[in-house]
Amino acid sequence: MNIRYPKPMILLHWMVDVLVLLAYITGGHPTDDDFVGALHVSSGLSIMVLLVFRLIFRLLFKNKLPKHILPAWQVKLANIVHFALYFCMLLIPLLGLLALAEETDHYTILGINIPMLPDLAMGIGNVHEFFAQVFIALAGIHALAGLAHHFLFKDDVLKAMLPFKNNTKWLIKD
Repeated sequence: MNIRYPKPMILLHWMVDVLVLLAYITGGHPTDDDFVGALHVSSGLSIMVLLVFRLIFRLLFKNKLPKHILPAWQVKLANIVHFALYFCMLLIPLLGLLALAEETDHYTILGINIPMLPDLAMGIGNVHEFFAQVFIALAGIHALAGLAHHFLFKDDVLKAMLPFKNNTKWLIKD
């Protein structure tokens, strides 16, 4: 039985993690500082694009995903949290673009001029920030659940998504 996720899914998972951290660290008003704003907006848009690939790989590798024996409540809770995380990864960048439209009628990122629709914005920045905080809380729950599986339940759920197949001893001691 395969206990690990396919390599593309592991890579996408950790790429999104890095981008989420970058988006969180550079959060604020993207028009205040061009460089920091560009990092924030590009990381948010990259998360949204990578989400599409994650969903495609999830469908392509459906039969190759690890089949962990878990209580029904854990499976249901994991499905709810994963759905909420994916929903936020789509919603937050879209809300961010609308929030940006509140501040400017155009925005240039990576040399590309993105036209804004300021009439649609109407206070969306607060909604964007709210869902960003919800997302961070969900990501924290997700990470804690992985650690709980390793340290409390002593199963392979966490190891299934770790990027290092044979050399996890230095990362997490069994």
